[in-house]
Amino acid sequence: MFKLAMNYAVINKYWNKTKYIGIFGQYLNREQMEFLNDYWHSIDAIEVNFRIGEKKIILYEIKTKNVYKKKLNFKPKIIHSKVLLYKKAIKLGFEVKLAYICLHNDWNFSIEFFNLSKTDYRIEIPEQYGRENLQDFI
Repeated sequence: MFKLAMNYAVINKYWNKTKYIGIFGQYLNREQMEFLNDYWHSIDAIEVNFRIGEKKIILYEIKTKNVYKKKLNFKPKIIHSKVLLYKKAIKLGFEVKLAYICLHNDWNFSIEFFNLSKTDYRIEIPEQYGRENLQDFI
């Protein structure tokens, strides 16, 4: 669904990173290329957006949610390591966005985009470590 709405975005899981970096490597600096090479499969989607006078490389974290008549204060979970990964990406000059695929009751869908902000997600705390280690993830 995301790919249907985003013509120029690439779903990383379906693209070879060597091929992608070979094509778009000319628009990346060395640190950005190393970052993509190391974390290719951890990123949901990537888009190189060319507008007049600017070049943006956007990384997407894609989440799905149902849409109900009554608005729910739903915040998707993101694991702590992904939050750190996206903070590193921002420091390297990437733009990071959360993309919510909203599933409607009539089988239609819409996509909402937000900049990565602490108010738009919550950190998922792995249960296997127990609640006593909660402070390690906050």
